[in-house]
Amino acid sequence: MRVIRADKRFWLGAGLVAALVVVGAVAVNATAYHAGGPLAQVDEIAVRFPLEVGQPGTWGMVLPPNDAAEPIVIESVEAVDPTGLDVIGITTNDPDRDGGIGAVEGYPPRGAHTSEVAGSVVPPVGSAARHLQLLIGVMRTTATEGSIASLRIRYSFGDERFEDVLPWALRTIDPPS
Repeated sequence: MRVIRADKRFWLGAGLVAALVVVGAVAVNATAYHAGGPLAQVDEIAVRFPLEVGQPGTWGMVLPPNDAAEPIVIESVEAVDPTGLDVIGITTNDPDRDGGIGAVEGYPPRGAHTSEVAGSVVPPVGSAARHLQLLIGVMRTTATEGSIASLRIRYSFGDERFEDVLPWALRTIDPPS
């Protein structure tokens, strides 16, 4: 009789462990990021920005418009492999309201209405605002050229979360004499 009780306990324990493994796997998959989201389809762009050592500047990049019916919600943006410069901030703005910002002295740019990256939205098709611009604040730290290899962006779209590396590069160079 004791063998049967021990056997029941074993199977009950094994079933509980299996259920926890399945719940854990589902939870991990629900929070995992996938590549190839709607913002991944961008062209490679390289920007040369004349900037003095120690001078802050803003590098602006407009995200592609969202042609879907659901918004894209940005979670984070980070510079990949910054060299010879410090990233002093990353914010967003509406280029339709403020005008597009390419590469300008100072950070944040004068007159721009900036927002935190986390929670910024690329509006869905049919919205009054159609664009969202990233404003990357940089400060050149060395006499050699500074650079950012690309931008990593994490965002949610519908029920999925994405992490894409945008092939957008920055090189800070000496201003013309």
